[in-house]
Amino acid sequence: YQPVGYAFSINMGEASQSANAREPILAIRLKSGAISNATIKKITMMSTSGSNFLAEVWRFVDKSASSVLNNSSFISVNDESDVEYNAIAQSITLTDGLLLNSAYTSNNSDVLSITNHSESGRLTTNNGTSDLIVICAMTVGSTESYIVSIDWSEFI
Repeated sequence: YQPVGYAFSINMGEASQSANAREPILAIRLKSGAISNATIKKITMMSTSGSNFLAEVWRFVDKSASSVLNNSSFISVNDESDVEYNAIAQSITLTDGLLLNSAYTSNNSDVLSITNHSESGRLTTNNGTSDLIVICAMTVGSTESYIVSIDWSEFI
């Protein structure tokens, strides 16, 4: 038996994030005081111009967002969700991070989709510090713009 929980999703809409090296595109964490856990179900990412890139999914446990991202401002997904997101950070410190997934895509592929059903893609809170999931892009070539969507489920 695997509980499904409540399903949620966020995306960047038409706003994109530029990258010319390894840069964070979208990050999520649990809100302060959250009683739920969240498990990543699917991440979809694409370059707005269809160019080549490397997508990476990083997890940070017991690390404050400000020690990982240069801009740790997070926005609530909505009142029903215990998750908040950051789409404005422009650099990442990988110290003590766990690389969960990495995948290359080429201009022959429209979209990169990563499906994660393992325990490693779960957000939990320990002593008030939420785990952090960060989706990064590394350009293969010049500066590019990227958009990302994340689907997850939340359960107690």
